[in-house]
Amino acid sequence: VDSPFGDRMHSIFFEDEVFHEALMNPPLLALVTYLLGYSAVLSAMGCWMKGPCKSNFPLHTDCGGMPTPLPPESYAAQCTFVLTDFNRDNGATCLVPGSHKWCRNPEDSETALLPYEEGGKEQAVASEAPAGSIIIWHGNTWHGAFNRIAPGIRISVTAYFVRPFMRPLEDF
Repeated sequence: VDSPFGDRMHSIFFEDEVFHEALMNPPLLALVTYLLGYSAVLSAMGCWMKGPCKSNFPLHTDCGGMPTPLPPESYAAQCTFVLTDFNRDNGATCLVPGSHKWCRNPEDSETALLPYEEGGKEQAVASEAPAGSIIIWHGNTWHGAFNRIAPGIRISVTAYFVRPFMRPLEDF
């Protein structure tokens, strides 16, 4: 099956103490607090496993379904624990630098990640990160994922945080 998402395990927080410990990572807490304040709420925690595929994961924001215009303050923060090396060939998450300042969701014509040879303008850049890294971004940031062309599986754990007035995705 050609899936740009790969497979996902939902609600992993209660599966092992290691996930509780991961959320106590001081740099993670500092950046989430900076983006969302001291009352940030864990909304979801899952594991993503992505093998080779032909489709890219389209550009989107993590703003909880809010319509454009988006507030300049971050209402969400996505944290990705990189468990296998991230690079373009491995199907890395890609981000559009500075897009959080645009305060809008990408329009349908802007969501596709097309290679240069197919007429794409590729504002998105691959997150190059070795296993053991954490990638954290503002909820307004346009992001997606490139297709994986390398053999093997890309694995990451995501922790999605929101402000306290937003409904969490998982029932903790």
